[in-house]
Amino acid sequence: MKKSLFLILLCAICACAYSQGRSISLAKKITTPYVTDEGDTIAVKTSTIQLLDCSGDNNQYRYVQLLNNANEPIQPATAKHAMKKQPVKFFKTQDDVMYAFTEYFCINIEAALYAKEIRILKTK
Repeated sequence: MKKSLFLILLCAICACAYSQGRSISLAKKITTPYVTDEGDTIAVKTSTIQLLDCSGDNNQYRYVQLLNNANEPIQPATAKHAMKKQPVKFFKTQDDVMYAFTEYFCINIEAALYAKEIRILKTK
């Protein structure tokens, strides 16, 4: 009885841990350019996102998260990532919010722009 209860509990914990970033990671990749509320256009491979100062507590970003190897957001980026520049690889949308994915970051575009956590750089 204890063994089966332990196995059920272990499966539930694993399922919860797997599903934390699952919904955004299963969303379809979007490669068409995205136009922000301010009118800036962000295009895949031709736009670069630069991280600015973090706006959250404990020297963490509120709208920029680190990615694991499966492109799943795992934790907020920290102040040591400030001033990093990375090209946009693709976009995903969830609950009418557009996210930009770079090599190491998942960024809530509109919220990060409003909080001045990121800057969009155009490459030629």
